[in-house]
Amino acid sequence: MERVNWGVAFLLFLLGVISGWTHESLVVGISGALFIIYCVQYNKRRPKSPEVILVVGFWLGTVLLCLSPAARGRASFDHPSIWETFLLIIGELRTFYVLLFLLVCTFFREKRNGNHHTLKKFFYDNQLYFYIIFIEFVFSLVIGFRNVRQLFGIELFSVVILIKLISEQTSFNTVWCRSISIVAASVIILHMAFVIPCAKRSHAQFQDIVTTYLHSEDGVVSFKHEEFPCLVDPYVWRFGGYVGWEAFCISVYYTGDKKPMKALLID
Repeated sequence: MERVNWGVAFLLFLLGVISGWTHESLVVGISGALFIIYCVQYNKRRPKSPEVILVVGFWLGTVLLCLSPAARGRASFDHPSIWETFLLIIGELRTFYVLLFLLVCTFFREKRNGNHHTLKKFFYDNQLYFYIIFIEFVFSLVIGFRNVRQLFGIELFSVVILIKLISEQTSFNTVWCRSISIVAASVIILHMAFVIPCAKRSHAQFQDIVTTYLHSEDGVVSFKHEEFPCLVDPYVWRFGGYVGWEAFCISVYYTGDKKPMKALLID
C-alpha cells in the first residue's frame, strides 16, 4: 500500500515503538543499519508510507531504550580502553568466527574459479545484516563490554548470514534438511533440559538473597558462588557476576537505597 488510514498508521507506529524498545544488542544495530540502507538506496527505492511509519516508530523505541536509566547507567560504568574492550569482545564471539571462516573459504574458492560475482552479490543482498553486525560491534566498543549477553545481536545475525550462505552454496534435498533439523532440535532440547533446572536453582538462590536482605538490619548478605557443569555454565545467570551493581540495584528497588546492601562472597 502507498497510503494507510490513521488507525492503521497509529498501530504500525505503536508496533514499531514496541519492537525498538527491547534490547540494545539488537535494536541499535538494526536502527543504524536501516538508516544507512535508506541513505544509500533512497534514490533507487523510496520507502512507502507504512514502511516509513513502522521504521520511525522503531527508531523512537530505540531512542527511548538508550535514554532509559538502566541503559544510561550501564553506559556510564568505567570500562577498559577500546583496545582491551576489543580483545574482550573477540574472545567471547563464537558463531561470528564460523561465518568468517566460511566467507574466506568461499572467497578463495571463487578466486580459484575466476568468479567473484557470486560473493559480491551475496554481500549486496545481505548488506543490512552486515551493517547490523558492524554497528553492534562499534557500539560495544564505545560503551564497553559487560557480558556475553551484549553480543547477542552480533551472534544472532551471524547465524542468519551463515544459514543464507550455506543454503546458497549447497543443495540439500528435503530429507537432508529434515534430518539436520531434527538432530539440531534434539540437541537444543536436550541441552535446555539441563539448563532449566540449573537456572531454577540460581533463581531460588537469588530469591533467598533478597529475602535475607529485606529481613536484615544492616543489609549485609552472604552468598556462595553457584557452580554448574561446563556445558551449562555459560548459559545460566547467577548472582555475583557484578556483585556491586547487583547489590545497588536490589537496594534501590526494594528500599530506595535507604538500606544499602552489602553482599559478601563465601569461599
